Amino acid sequence: MPMTKIMSAIFVTLYLVSPRGIASGYRVDLAGAWSQSSVVVLVRPQLDRVSDLEIIDAERGYYSMNAQRAYKGGQAGDRIEFIDPFFRSTAGLSIQEGSNYVVFVQTIEDRKKRPHPATKSLGPALTGLCALKVNDETLAEVEAGIMIIKEYETLPPQDRKAFLLQNLAVTNAYSHTFIVREILVEGVKEAIPYFQQKLSQATNEADRLDLIAKLRCLGDPSVKDKLLAWLADDSFRRKVEIVEEIVRLKDASLTPTVRNYIDAKDDLLAVEARSALLRLGDPEGKSLCLAMVVRKDIGPTARYNAIHYLHWGYSGDFTEEEKSVLRDLVNDKEPSIARVAGFIVEKWKPMSDKPSEAIPQ
Repeated sequence: MPMTKIMSAIFVTLYLVSPRGIASGYRVDLAGAWSQSSVVVLVRPQLDRVSDLEIIDAERGYYSMNAQRAYKGGQAGDRIEFIDPFFRSTAGLSIQEGSNYVVFVQTIEDRKKRPHPATKSLGPALTGLCALKVNDETLAEVEAGIMIIKEYETLPPQDRKAFLLQNLAVTNAYSHTFIVREILVEGVKEAIPYFQQKLSQATNEADRLDLIAKLRCLGDPSVKDKLLAWLADDSFRRKVEIVEEIVRLKDASLTPTVRNYIDAKDDLLAVEARSALLRLGDPEGKSLCLAMVVRKDIGPTARYNAIHYLHWGYSGDFTEEEKSVLRDLVNDKEPSIARVAGFIVEKWKPMSDKPSEAIPQ
């Protein structure tokens, strides 16, 4: 049997049984979808209506796709057929007849690699990971992004740094996130000037915080002074996120500065400062967080944030008085507070008192 026939036989039926089966949209992690899919093709879906009655009663659409181009794992001309059991009403699924899509398809082996594999009932069926609706302009950009990712995969390790730096300034919406991520993972310090320049040009706080996080990851020594300057600047509004970045510096010498905000008028900032002290190793951090949890004159979000950090960010011992307070919080009127307090109290039980989990067969 010719190879084209073999490939066509593989593309028999693509079942989309999950609300997140195929999601269309401009923003997508192209590199992630590429690495998680065995088949990537350009298709033009057609809806085959068996009967109007079936569409109305069963709300099912029968689609077929003919691959116009194949970027991975297939060939042009391959045919894909699949059923949308919810007929275009599935959340995130918006396939239109006559439109072009770059579709990322997973096999059973791909699904096994997921952190949360798709339901076993799918068996060997192919499933759609995501689909990008494209026109002539966006298709060219997607294909350029794919070429960058494919080329990077083929490079020997010693050539990858130069490739990343060369493509860092390439304005491709689909590959740029991948390039930046690899630079941060590999710790390419030569990229620091690029992000510093971007920071100097940033005009809003969200972009500034995003860029300062990247510079922190790359070990830029100027980050600390910039964060402290922003924290002292009354016009900079997103101070909670500044304090979070300060914590990530893991610099205990900054605790006196953070302490200045434990009684800030903004309750969320006050909680963030207190939790920052906790995570930076200040011995008072625990009691300062607990003091916010028991307050009834602040919003539930601030209280929840405080007890959340006590649950996840504290590994030491509580005093008997503090344990008594937390036991009372198990009956708090705010369900989220009561739930987390229950998690903390559960940790104090001896292992013999905890219910054993059934071992999966």
